[in-house]
Amino acid sequence: YTSAITGYVIYEYLGGNRCMREVARITDLTATSYLIPAIAAKGYTMAVATVERDQPITHQHKQPEITGIAFNECNYNTEIQWTPYIGWNSGDASYAVYVAVGAGASYSLIEENIADTSFVWKNTPTRLPLSIMVQAVNKFDISAKSNTQPVSKTFDFPKRPEYIHLSGLVYDGNNAALDFTIDPSTDLNKFEIQRTAEDGSIASVFTFSNKDISAYTDTPGVGIFQYHVVAKNSCDSVATMSGALSNMQLQMKQNGNTWLLQWNNITPPEIVYTLLRLQPQPQGLLSSTSLQSYTDNVPSMVNEPSLKFCYQVEGLTAENYSGKTTLCANYEPVITMPDAIDPLSTAVNPQTGRARNQFGPVINVNPQTYSYHLVILNRNGAVVADINKKTTDDPLHQTWNGRTKNGNPAAGEVYTYALSVQFEGGSTQTKNGSVTVMYSN
Repeated sequence: YTSAITGYVIYEYLGGNRCMREVARITDLTATSYLIPAIAAKGYTMAVATVERDQPITHQHKQPEITGIAFNECNYNTEIQWTPYIGWNSGDASYAVYVAVGAGASYSLIEENIADTSFVWKNTPTRLPLSIMVQAVNKFDISAKSNTQPVSKTFDFPKRPEYIHLSGLVYDGNNAALDFTIDPSTDLNKFEIQRTAEDGSIASVFTFSNKDISAYTDTPGVGIFQYHVVAKNSCDSVATMSGALSNMQLQMKQNGNTWLLQWNNITPPEIVYTLLRLQPQPQGLLSSTSLQSYTDNVPSMVNEPSLKFCYQVEGLTAENYSGKTTLCANYEPVITMPDAIDPLSTAVNPQTGRARNQFGPVINVNPQTYSYHLVILNRNGAVVADINKKTTDDPLHQTWNGRTKNGNPAAGEVYTYALSVQFEGGSTQTKNGSVTVMYSN
């Protein structure tokens, strides 16, 4: 400036073209602030006072003003619009939206760093008093801020559920039983259970209007399926959706004396798997976030009174949503038949663990769980022995001793046999083969 500074002048902006009123003249050249007892509706500007004249040093400052609040009842979103902040250089301002939900509630930040003068507030609550405020922030000076005057609003539309909890899913290989809870305070009355197949296709499997319903049994058949429970509004749009639960496809494959168990699903990867043997000899077998297979050895259980094995795999998500799948299958016993017999030898045959003068099936399960019919034929097709074992009989006493019906040792030659074993539960195994009668020197 050409002349010395004598102070500062603060003007209140009144509107129109350069329409201002002086409200304070400050002579303290070291001053950096001034308290004005009343807030001007339009804003303020300043000038530097010199001996010659007042030199303007700032432009008009005008806070943003909310100009529109429009609610979309189909998606529960609200578009908030406001005027730009005036006073900083163009592009220096960004905006933040604050909302107080409920009478007397404090403001919470909804979104910040907004470059535009509008914002879509998703999932706006209804039937609650709202107070909305927009703040302009100078991106290059964190202390420079300006707030709108708050605008109060209440949207009187049906209240959607605050939550839908899909808490449990039990799958037995055909049926899927779901447990869920719907927020009882909702005003909506259209609900739907959706099933998503592994290929991504979605089917509506059940529609209902009673929010007190908390269980449903679906019959999806074999496969992997994911479930949601949704609430819909009058636009038939999804207002609230539960978390997802998937059934687990459990497979049991017998390999000799073991069960190979495998499972998979389409639930997010943070699921924790727990594998249980339900019968026989119930036991927890596995808990893991990564493994989806397990081999269960069964020799210690083959003497159980039942050959039915049942397993359950449970998946627990981070939100404690639980999916369970149960599968049962009958164990197929392992039958061993010796390939030779010596009617005169009582030495142990290492193949069967029995004396060499005994020919009959060696089965690795409780003898009281099976019966069998064994027929021995010579090379002419004549029946040499016909043996029937009941479930109560000792199999050691129901074998062929290598002798003919008159008690004489059978001739040394190849004989054929036909075996039919009936197991508890109705399953049957048959074997046909040959055995050689041979005598030691």
